[in-house]
Amino acid sequence: KNLERDKTFRAACLFPLFNLEYIDFIFLFQNYWEWKRKIKIIIHLEIRAENGELIYTADFQPKESNYISVRDVLVQDKINIESANNGTTELSIRSKENIIFPFPAIVGIYKKNNNKISSVHSAGRTLNFENIKKISFCETNFFINLDHKFDPFIHIFNGSTGKVNNIKLEL
Repeated sequence: KNLERDKTFRAACLFPLFNLEYIDFIFLFQNYWEWKRKIKIIIHLEIRAENGELIYTADFQPKESNYISVRDVLVQDKINIESANNGTTELSIRSKENIIFPFPAIVGIYKKNNNKISSVHSAGRTLNFENIKKISFCETNFFINLDHKFDPFIHIFNGSTGKVNNIKLEL
């Protein structure tokens, strides 16, 4: 109910890119804004180089089911895929109507050329300070193949203060 009181016209997710010659990044999502609330949205895609330079941007209408390959987008636009290595890609949902939730439910898939995949679900949560309580939780729904070339990363949404206390992570 609190989310519905505020107005949200943009929701976004950000993912790192690396080794696009060997690992494609794919956005995968349904147009649940239309399905659940009959809200018309625009998809805005940005791809940035490691130094933050914008190398690709586009707006488009969503389909019922959306599959966007970053590598394919760059190749189709005749942009050297190496320019995006160690950069980022951001997908934002924009609307003139209140989309209510500031975080989109989008799956990011890292697909190696040998068809091995790893996926991550975009997520973000904002808690009011008066609602913050000490909690413990466990996530075990991911697989990480460790080697000397790649390090797994975890993004912690920790609010405007940047303060994080008593976090324990086990791999």
